[in-house]
This record gives sequence, structure tokens and C-alpha cells, in this order.
Amino acid sequence: MIFVLRALSVLINTAGLAVVNRVEKKLAELGLALSAAKMSVANYLGIKCSDNSLYVSACVSEKRGQVGTDVSNDEAKLAARNTLLDLLAIIKAEIGGLDRVGSILKM
Repeated sequence: MIFVLRALSVLINTAGLAVVNRVEKKLAELGLALSAAKMSVANYLGIKCSDNSLYVSACVSEKRGQVGTDVSNDEAKLAARNTLLDLLAIIKAEIGGLDRVGSILKM
């Protein structure tokens, strides 16, 4: 199994909020941290900003195999979590902070 989020559509909050890093504080409370953003390496846009929407595509986990056979349930959960953290790091690098995310439109 390859863990892929094919596309993530995010609505950017443009209300001019002061940066307070609430999202990152909550991640830290949960024992999670964002790594440096991994940008696309091929000849495609991994992220696209249009008006107040941000589109992120093709974030793939390094873990491979079938859940239950090659990969345990716990390994699969960890791979999915790490993939989402990678997406959040990319979003943060693009828009300057996760507190600017107003909502997730589609995942």
C-alpha cells in the first residue's frame, strides 16, 4: 500500500490575523513537530495558490507494502500521520503559518 494524499484543498484565512502559532502549539502538545518542507522534485507543481485557495498534491509516504501483511496497522497509522505532517510543513512554508488555514475544503 502506498499512502498518498492525491490532493488537498485549503481555504486560506485572509482576515489579517496576527500570527500566534496556535496550530503548531497544539502539535507540540501532542508530541508532534513539523520537519522542513519537502518540495516537489519532478517537473510539476506540488502546490498552487489561487485567490484564497491553496492546492497541494502528491505527497507520498516512504512506507510500502500491504497493511496487515507487509506493514502492521501501527506502521500504517504512523506513515499516514507522517505524510500529513509533511503536507502541513509544505503548507506552512507556502503561506507563512498554519494559523492562516481557514478550513480544509477537500482531502
